[in-house]
Amino acid sequence: MEGRKVDDPAACHHVHRAERVEFPGPGLRRHGFPFTDEQVNDGKRSYNSACSTCHGNTLANGTMGPHLAGQVFDAKWKDKTVADLFTYSRDHMTPSRPHSLPDETYAAITAYILRMNGNEPGDQPLLTDPDALANQQILVPSAD
Repeated sequence: MEGRKVDDPAACHHVHRAERVEFPGPGLRRHGFPFTDEQVNDGKRSYNSACSTCHGNTLANGTMGPHLAGQVFDAKWKDKTVADLFTYSRDHMTPSRPHSLPDETYAAITAYILRMNGNEPGDQPLLTDPDALANQQILVPSAD
C-alpha cells in the first residue's frame, strides 16, 4: 500500500503546540484489537509517505498537524470509536485532498495509529466498513 506526500504543506492547517508526549508503557497495552501486524507495517509506510509531513515521523512531533499519539490523541479520541477515527481520516485527510487514498490504505494508517498508541494487533484485519467498526471503542490508558 502506498500513500502520497503532501504537495502543499499549507494544507496541514493545524497549529502545532509543543508538549511532552508519553507513550503507553507495558502495563497500558490493550490486546487483540481488530488489526494485524501486516496492516501496521503497511500503515507505517503509508503514514510516512502521506502523513508525516504534517504530523511528524513519531506521530507526535509534527509542526503543522495535531499529535496522533500520546496524551493529545487520548484526550481527543477516548470517547470515540475506531469507525470515527477511520472515517475522519478518510473524509478529511489530507485537508487539500480527502479520499485521495484507497480505503485499505486509510485502514492501514488507522491500524498504525492505534498500534502506536499501545493497542496490540489481533488476528483479524481492520475493516474498511465504518458500520463494522462502529462498536469498537478506541481504548486509551486509564488515568489511574
